[in-house]
Amino acid sequence: MRSNCRVAAVAALLSMFSFTASATTEQKFNGQYTVTLTDRSGTQSQFCFTFANTGQVSGYPNSGTWMTPAEDVDGYFIVQHQKLEFYGTYYTIENFVSGTANLKTGAGNWVNFAIGAVPGGAGTVTLVPGC
Repeated sequence: MRSNCRVAAVAALLSMFSFTASATTEQKFNGQYTVTLTDRSGTQSQFCFTFANTGQVSGYPNSGTWMTPAEDVDGYFIVQHQKLEFYGTYYTIENFVSGTANLKTGAGNWVNFAIGAVPGGAGTVTLVPGC
């Protein structure tokens, strides 16, 4: 019985190490991407996002900042298990956007919140490499 417990403990430790190793070998996400936001009514807005992988988000080595120069929009992102999560402010700090995208398919969702009289929105994201 004691040897079975040791085997289970060693197996658990090895699985932790193999998970850590695979997490650290994930390709660093960065570059320019065309981001299309489609709201529930079907209206589309397209932006060129530049992602800079800086490791700046504490606890997330595959993370950094993003911005789009044509609009006053910027924020932070993290990538885990091929899933991009981004969030930030636009126009003023009173407007907030958050979104996700699967890096394999480029498909995801977004939502924005606004303070004051401007209503928020939600819809789908399409992420395509290059601008």
